[in-house]
Amino acid sequence: MIDAPMSPVEPISAEGWTERLYEVSLAMLCVTGFDGYFKTVNPAWVATLGHSVEELLAVPAAEFVHPDDQAFTLLESVAAAAGNNAAQFRNRYRHRDGSYRWLDWLAITDPARKLIFASARDITVEKETEAARVKVQNVLDAVYRSITDHAIYMIDPGGTILTWSPGAESVKGWRAEEVVGKPFAMFYSAEEIAAERPRRDLEHALTQGSHRSEGWRKRRDGGSIWTEVTTSPVHGAEGELLGFVNVVHDLSESHRLQLEMTSFNETLEARIARRTADLTSAVSELESFAYTVSHDLRAPLRAMDGFSRILLEDQAHLLSETAQRQLVRVRENAQQMGKLIDELLRFSRINRGPMERKEVDPGAIARQVAGDLYSESERPLPITVEPMPACLAEPTLLRQIYANLIGNALKFSRDVKVPEIVIGCDTTQIPPAYFVKDNGVGFDMQYAGRLFGVFQRLHRAEDFEGTGVGLATVQRIVQRHGGRVWAESQPNLGATFHFTLEDPDVEL
Repeated sequence: MIDAPMSPVEPISAEGWTERLYEVSLAMLCVTGFDGYFKTVNPAWVATLGHSVEELLAVPAAEFVHPDDQAFTLLESVAAAAGNNAAQFRNRYRHRDGSYRWLDWLAITDPARKLIFASARDITVEKETEAARVKVQNVLDAVYRSITDHAIYMIDPGGTILTWSPGAESVKGWRAEEVVGKPFAMFYSAEEIAAERPRRDLEHALTQGSHRSEGWRKRRDGGSIWTEVTTSPVHGAEGELLGFVNVVHDLSESHRLQLEMTSFNETLEARIARRTADLTSAVSELESFAYTVSHDLRAPLRAMDGFSRILLEDQAHLLSETAQRQLVRVRENAQQMGKLIDELLRFSRINRGPMERKEVDPGAIARQVAGDLYSESERPLPITVEPMPACLAEPTLLRQIYANLIGNALKFSRDVKVPEIVIGCDTTQIPPAYFVKDNGVGFDMQYAGRLFGVFQRLHRAEDFEGTGVGLATVQRIVQRHGGRVWAESQPNLGATFHFTLEDPDVEL
């Protein structure tokens, strides 16, 4: 069975539905007379510009055109009226809110009826986007041109150079016309090219997202520079690989300084090793000397003291009073010399051996020292120990600090009618500053620089006994703890000795 042929579809008349298309079109459709007035506009005009149809038809169309575009638009309108084919142009029309919209026009003329049929499209967003893109591009171009200490160039996926920045010419020496279109492998050594280093660098950048390397690279003048090269892949909007951008930093000077520093450090380490060996030898000699002082010099001193004592005890009736006084002075000086030797030996041992710091209570140690002095004193001792925070110190050495400072405070305030000694800590300072304060004879601060020297004394031996080593010992111990010691005083108004044990600026 054969179907009957279908009757052809009769063409639909344009009458009726063209008006519907006119109403629903998103394009801005209009008819303008040669007199410059709109004759009709579709609803898209109202939606785009905000003016009502009545407002658009009431005045010449030119009144809606941006002042800067009116002359140009008039020329296009005259050309369209002359029937010179279809006119295509762009201009700006005023919105009801006072802003302007960019319109893209296509117009044809019906000279017989003196009408211009036109279609316009709002391209404001496109124009603003393009303007923003151009602005950003201009900024990037300015930045690109201003960077002269880095070479920046782009290569295609195959490694051919596409762009060459002014900084690239400055760093590498080649002009753009000398390198664009050539493989970037030209900057590598023959050995690196043979090892396919250029290809591997691009592969690493592609797989890792970026690749950084350092090494020697060629310059146009035949020399080489030590560079840091960062290679990054560049992808298009669809994810396709457009190429790579290389940023090259000339590190030749810093590389030279690094090599010199390495050489200097190696030399310095060798010198330190030699000095350490020399110091170790010197310390060994000093220990040997200390033993000699301790052993060999003590024997004659004991002999002097012993024979003088025997003469005074057994032969005093044969000696004049002057001779007896002289023998007493010999004994006193021999004993004083023995004390000096003992103090020197203790002073020399302070820096020997490791120092095991632990958390200790300085107030407890100060009270122990004061208790020992109480047992040796014939009268009550006016010592006040204030509460103090714990500290990190070697207990035996901290006890030696307090023994020297408290002993000095007692000695130099013994002639005061009501002596007062205060031991405490100033916690407002960082690190805390421990102190021993007395109201004794004090001293003139212009001589404070001599206080902590070995055998330095600010008072006569006839007035106050001592060896002149105690404060030097205190300073040495405090320095081993990474702290510092200082004094404040006025004559006849007492003295205050401060010390710290945990100076944060000193590496122990």
